[in-house]
Amino acid sequence: MSYTLTIPKYEPIINFEISISLSNQFAFHFLLGPNGCGKTLLARSILGLNGNNSSLYEDDQTKINIDTPQIRRYLPQNPQDALFPQFSLNDNIFLLNKLFQIKEPLANREILELLHVKSANQKVSTLSVGQKKKLLMKFIIDSLPTDGNALDYPIIVVLDEPFAGIDKNFSPTIQDMLNKIANSLMNHNIYFLIIEHETLINISPLSKKNMVTLRQGIELKIVYADQIELKS
Repeated sequence: MSYTLTIPKYEPIINFEISISLSNQFAFHFLLGPNGCGKTLLARSILGLNGNNSSLYEDDQTKINIDTPQIRRYLPQNPQDALFPQFSLNDNIFLLNKLFQIKEPLANREILELLHVKSANQKVSTLSVGQKKKLLMKFIIDSLPTDGNALDYPIIVVLDEPFAGIDKNFSPTIQDMLNKIANSLMNHNIYFLIIEHETLINISPLSKKNMVTLRQGIELKIVYADQIELKS
């Protein structure tokens, strides 16, 4: 099964309609570009959060509505936007279990160990950017079906700059989390789109790549790969 994701224009940032082929032969689909080119706006456009809804087509050109909670997962560039910063970590864990419809709710102890914090009573606003991203990533991963072959619809996981703004202590953990889950779900109708700075990702010369134009003089590189390798 393969799909084509079509993102409409969104002036003045996205001047051209963009088409991205999603392939289950690769674990990751990277959209790489420089600072200030409009990557976050592109991520929001993919998910229909700007009002310019993107379209997803199957091989036979059947259109799928991507603006559906069961089809999409999203890690925003600023993870606090998807959390409840003035609530405690305990409250956030409870709410995220509900929002992500986790079948076996994640326990406080598991999250405390993941984030290396001692108390679930502290406000989420006191966590670092890296800790917030790890928290959201854990819930995104645990919300994915373990038997993707049973899916009769695709799931699009959009990660907006998951490695930006975090120190080197957290980057390898997030990298390992993604590599492990994405490769276990290859050929399972689950597609990971990672929007990131090209300066952070080590791209193999053998990777499949092409380019799309956002606007005159600004291009994004699309790279298909089986592993995330961060530059040292």
